[in-house]
Amino acid sequence: MNSFDITPEYYLNHELDHFSPSQDTKPIDFWFWMYVVKNSEFRRKRKPKPNMIGGTAAEGNTAQTFIHSTTDQEVTIPPFSLGSYLFDGYTKEKAIETAIEYCQEKKLLFTGDDLEHFEKIIDILPIVLLNSFKAVDELKLLDEELQAQKLCSYKHPGIDVHTIGYIDIATPTRFVEYKTKWMSKGKRGKKDQLLYRKNNIPTEKTGPDYNHILQVAHYWKATNLEPILLYVSGHKENDYIIFTPDNCDKLKPESLENFIEQSRRTQMVRQNILQQSNNIKDLAKFIQPDFSSFYWRDFNSEEMEEVNKLWQ
Repeated sequence: MNSFDITPEYYLNHELDHFSPSQDTKPIDFWFWMYVVKNSEFRRKRKPKPNMIGGTAAEGNTAQTFIHSTTDQEVTIPPFSLGSYLFDGYTKEKAIETAIEYCQEKKLLFTGDDLEHFEKIIDILPIVLLNSFKAVDELKLLDEELQAQKLCSYKHPGIDVHTIGYIDIATPTRFVEYKTKWMSKGKRGKKDQLLYRKNNIPTEKTGPDYNHILQVAHYWKATNLEPILLYVSGHKENDYIIFTPDNCDKLKPESLENFIEQSRRTQMVRQNILQQSNNIKDLAKFIQPDFSSFYWRDFNSEEMEEVNKLWQ
């Protein structure tokens, strides 16, 4: 984003100053609730899902220092997991150890079935990392200069704010978007055992997930680096797949340009809506909600009562 860019007032009226690839993948009703009706503080405070924390635990990061939002004290998070192996020279054994430590600290976020689900994630986390190390070695990433969480920004023609994202792993010539697949929690079986459904990684036949290609398209457009999309799971040994433009047509420039155009159209509709009014209730009249979508399934009855009031 250029320092001289000015965010239009009709965005600022709703506490918005940018789009993101993750926003673009949300249905318009859910996006409207999460990003226009609610704000970033609300999104930060929402209880995370076990799979989400599992993904963070697997990806890890290099050391991070920030100012705590409530104490104003400087806090440093040491390197952990795959990030510590890539960026800080940790051994594979140490990286796995730090990933498990991270998860143990996060267990207090969960209770009941979610806690049992999360403990299952911790059990297979070492296999996820072992598969990740194999993929990293296959890509020979340690032979290159690496950057973690590279900020990238792109502004669509006709859109008044930038699309901003952070690349997981970047080199001078390519970038890697890292995705993990875990399991979905089901009902309890006859012996009161919590059942799960494996979320399998894509195959070369199916190709990457649509939302992930859209995300990669933004990073490619913003950086002009070669895109790599890496999926890893812990369901079995060697359960990973690396998508590149060489084995996936959807990662070729002409396909990525189509995804960029889809994103532009999505943002244009949302920009047009924001321009109509500063009043949330008035804007909601332009949007038809679909509460059958899985995006709403984690909302409890009290939350859904609040949501429904907006569209009454």
